[in-house]
Amino acid sequence: MITAAAIRIDGKCYTGRTHWDAGNTIPPELFTPDVVDAVMAGELQGFVTDDGTFLDRRQAYRHALECGQIRNAAHDKRLRSQMVRL
Repeated sequence: MITAAAIRIDGKCYTGRTHWDAGNTIPPELFTPDVVDAVMAGELQGFVTDDGTFLDRRQAYRHALECGQIRNAAHDKRLRSQMVRL
């Protein structure tokens, strides 16, 4: 079950109801130009499951389908926080 949107930096997940919320929990000193670019490009964005596993957007989409949290709705098969109730 998908439980939160997440941004993963150096192996640590920062979570929230949306990726914006997750970003607001990241300590400011971690926002280097490279990290900001990667977050904005979606490279560090994903979701966490009820057992704490980080999944990228494609993995999370498949997982949410298998758990019955979403219907097959996205043409690009990437989960977005607005697709799931968190």
